[in-house]
Amino acid sequence: MAGVYPEAVFNGADPLYQPGQVGYYYMHFGGSPEEYPDRYQRITSENLVDKEHTPPMLIIYGTSDHYVPVKSTRKFIKVLDEKGINYKSIEVPFAEHIFDMLGGSIGSQIYEQSSLKWFELYYK
Repeated sequence: MAGVYPEAVFNGADPLYQPGQVGYYYMHFGGSPEEYPDRYQRITSENLVDKEHTPPMLIIYGTSDHYVPVKSTRKFIKVLDEKGINYKSIEVPFAEHIFDMLGGSIGSQIYEQSSLKWFELYYK
C-alpha cells in the first residue's frame, strides 16, 4: 500500500525507519514530494481508482503500522466510500507493517483466511 499516499510515508516517516524510507523515495522519485509533486501524485492511490475500472478491493492493515501511516489508509478508505467503490477493510489491532509475514501469527491467519474468502467470493 505504499502507493496509498506516498507523500504521507515520506513526510511522516517513523524516526526509526526514516533513513530507509526516505532513501527509497529519493531513489524512486529523484527527490522529495515538494520537489516532484507530479511524480508522487501519479502513484497516489486515490488518483488511480474509479467506480468503472476498479475491481472489488480487500484492504487489511495493522493499526500500529510504522511504515504506511494508518491515517492515510483510513483516508483512502473514505475516498473509496465517496467514489462508490466496492471494498472491505479489516483493521488488525496492534499489527505492524507486513504483519502477515509472521507465519501462524494471529495477523497472518486473519490475512490468509480473509483473502481466501475474498478471492472465492469475487474471483472464482
